[in-house]
Amino acid sequence: MDEEPDDDDGYQLPDFTFLVTRPKWMQQAECRGCDPAMFFPERGEVVSDEAREICDICPVQRECLEFSIVTKERDGVWGGKSGRQRRDMRSQAIDRTYPRTCIECGKQFQGNYRSKICGPVCRRKRNALVRQRHKENDCASEDGD
Repeated sequence: MDEEPDDDDGYQLPDFTFLVTRPKWMQQAECRGCDPAMFFPERGEVVSDEAREICDICPVQRECLEFSIVTKERDGVWGGKSGRQRRDMRSQAIDRTYPRTCIECGKQFQGNYRSKICGPVCRRKRNALVRQRHKENDCASEDGD
């Protein structure tokens, strides 16, 4: 028997079940069937020791943690780690060997994606320049009054 169209135009909705299909490892998780509130505490609440203990004995703990890091899951306990712990793990994984150019001296150096200055000498120079600009701007605004 053919499916009937979902609207008058004859358009049939696509099958999106693949979007909600869970990874197979989730079927082996120790937390399966547990109260989700244990793994998803309210904002400001501490993660329960019971949740961490369940994760510690889980046979798919590593898969769970990797899944949460890859999908950038922000909330809840995944693989025994809180959202903050996973965020810290992601930030530590940033490649620190990315070639950068110092905005102060133009020299090439190795840094993370936020690095703009190669070291303490250039940082002091840049800070002195910024302080001087602020001082000049403050003086200019006082002269205008």
